[in-house]
Amino acid sequence: MKHSSSRCRRRRRRRCGAMLPMALFQMFLTSVLLTIGGVCLHTAMRSDRAERHSVLLLRTLARLEQQLRADERDSRTLIVQSPTELVFNDLTDQRGLVTWRTERGVLERLEGDLSSPNGRESYTFPAGYSLEFLDESGWAVVRIREGLPLVKYRESGSGGMSGNSAAVPRALTSAADGDVGGRAIEMRLRSGRGGVK
Repeated sequence: MKHSSSRCRRRRRRRCGAMLPMALFQMFLTSVLLTIGGVCLHTAMRSDRAERHSVLLLRTLARLEQQLRADERDSRTLIVQSPTELVFNDLTDQRGLVTWRTERGVLERLEGDLSSPNGRESYTFPAGYSLEFLDESGWAVVRIREGLPLVKYRESGSGGMSGNSAAVPRALTSAADGDVGGRAIEMRLRSGRGGVK
């Protein structure tokens, strides 16, 4: 009897000693699975955020184009005052004039006199985007340029656009063709009656 009870004790000791490596292996597998799950969750959240930003940008662009085309249709003349200002004159629906201004990624539409506008509408673009108006042989061009992919833009300030004015280095903007590497969207406008002045 004594002999069998001492044998059982030895077996229990062996089992207890074998449990520690098994427990460590299970903890290792659990930590690997949790890490993989965390990385997958983080990637899914980042792609969801990027998709929401893309949808918001597309909605802003669609709304912007619709309003620009309506102003173009209703005006007799349009004038590119500067790279930051576009004016639609002699609107047919008695609004007088509509001025479009851009500053640091925010495009603003003002109806009537600039000192006391009758209406105001803003279009905000993501950090890093730059907007400008150009006069190209009878066409008024609204150019919206995406920020450079390797530049980190701040997302605070004027509508999330505080990094727009100083984000593109001067050396890059002096390229011969004017392209600084980011993607650009252009909307060409031509007044139906008077053309661009």
